[in-house]
Amino acid sequence: MNKIFLSIGAIILSLSITGCEVTDGDGYSSNDGVTDIIEVQLDNATSNSIYNIHNNGDVAACKMSVGTYEYWKKDAYKFFSNDYGNTVSYDNDKIWLDIISNDVANIMLERIDQAAYVNCDIVIFEDVDIYNFNSGFNINSSDVGVYLDFLIDQAHSYNMQVGASDVDVYDNAFIENKFDIITY
Repeated sequence: MNKIFLSIGAIILSLSITGCEVTDGDGYSSNDGVTDIIEVQLDNATSNSIYNIHNNGDVAACKMSVGTYEYWKKDAYKFFSNDYGNTVSYDNDKIWLDIISNDVANIMLERIDQAAYVNCDIVIFEDVDIYNFNSGFNINSSDVGVYLDFLIDQAHSYNMQVGASDVDVYDNAFIENKFDIITY
């Protein structure tokens, strides 16, 4: 698998980053002759919306939180009360999750399965920097590394590339060895 390292606005391997996010992709249209990476929240992605992105010659990057509970997500009912930690200090609508929990890991695997089912090219993991905050759990960077290895391996088994949005918390060796796409 080729690795693509990105920063917003850069052009890498003939892919341009538009910086736009499509809420559902169904009304998406682009015929500019440039391959763009189009970000779609996984919860809003459908096979049809991803098909529309691909049909325009673009790449679908499906964003998913792997470290927080968000009450509006379709799978929110699957979490157990002991999976919840503290409210995220910079976003009161999110609650940190116990990423060491098997229940949380299994729900995240289902999210990756959904991304593969709708034909996402890339999954972008968000809210991965849990150990930098008062999450309510005793989680360290090693725990995050083990958790992300597990999720990345699952995504790669579907031939999807993996991106992360909170990569400033990782050392370069970890980044270069694990993630295919990195946004700073």
